Parts: sequence; C-alpha cells; structure tokens
Amino acid sequence: MVYELIFFYWDDNPENDDYVIVAVYSSYELAEKGLKKFAEQPRFSGKKDAFNIIEHKINEENSTWSEGIVTIDLTYFRIDLLGKYKINKYEGEKIGIYDEMENRDLFVGKINDYQDFEEFTILRNREINRLYCFDKKKRIFVIETENEDNFMNYLKKEYDIEKVKWESIFDTKRR
Repeated sequence: MVYELIFFYWDDNPENDDYVIVAVYSSYELAEKGLKKFAEQPRFSGKKDAFNIIEHKINEENSTWSEGIVTIDLTYFRIDLLGKYKINKYEGEKIGIYDEMENRDLFVGKINDYQDFEEFTILRNREINRLYCFDKKKRIFVIETENEDNFMNYLKKEYDIEKVKWESIFDTKRR
C-alpha cells in the first residue's frame, strides 16, 4: 500500500482554489505526520480540512491511478444554493450537497439535475430515474423516489410547487 497526501481547497473565489499532490507515503501513520507538518506551512495555513489521505494498492489499477499514472478530473466546481448550502462536484460524476456552516457534506451521490428554492433543493439522477428533495430547514432528505407522480404530489402538498424547471448541474454556461 501507498498513502497519497493531497490538498484540495475550494474558495468562494475560484482563483483561490488550490490542488496539489503533496506527498506519497509508505504508511498511514507517516501520511498523518506529513499532514500535520504541511498543515502548518503558509500555503496551507488554516485549511487543514482540505487535506486528504488516499490509500492505494501497489501494482493495482483503480479509478484514480491507471497504469501507475495519476489522472485528475479538473472539472471540479461548486454551485451556490440559496442559504448556507452548496453543490460541489467531486471525482467523476459524484455530487455533494455541502453545508458550509458545518463544513461537511450532507449527501454525496450521482446527480444530473437540480432546482433550488429558498426552503428546499430538488435533485434528479436521470440514469436510475431517482428524485430527491432536501429540506433545508429540517436538514434532511424528505423524499427519495423513482415515481415522478409521487414526487410532484409531495412537492405540491408540502411546498405548493406545481412545476419543476430542472437545471443541469453540468451546464458549463453557468460556470
């Protein structure tokens, strides 16, 4: 095994975003020591949560190391939602609903479309025809279903919404 120490920082101003493979270690313990050491350096000061340690098996291909070469998806982005939430795009097509007050993801999964409202955000995975509604006040997903009629009935009953206007998360015109 090897342990890759990476630093990936998102900022409200995309010019301040920062990504670097800091080091690769032979043990998790050494990677943790490296993280503590690098977190004190000026470039990384106050951004300790942006460090990650990723475990890789040697001589085995996986989604991030193909043929021993690191491949990086540079299409990371963040969409500001109403309130204190964000949609973050991660590796591949994984999307996270991020709570900036708690500095953590509330949901990570594959999502294609969304629509944001003051009280809630709706999400859709077109591939598996899955619909989600995240209630911002309750801070939970209040419905997850494949049945569009049930979903629309729920939105009508709970939020008085009759029509949905989906936006593609991957719409490059927005960014």
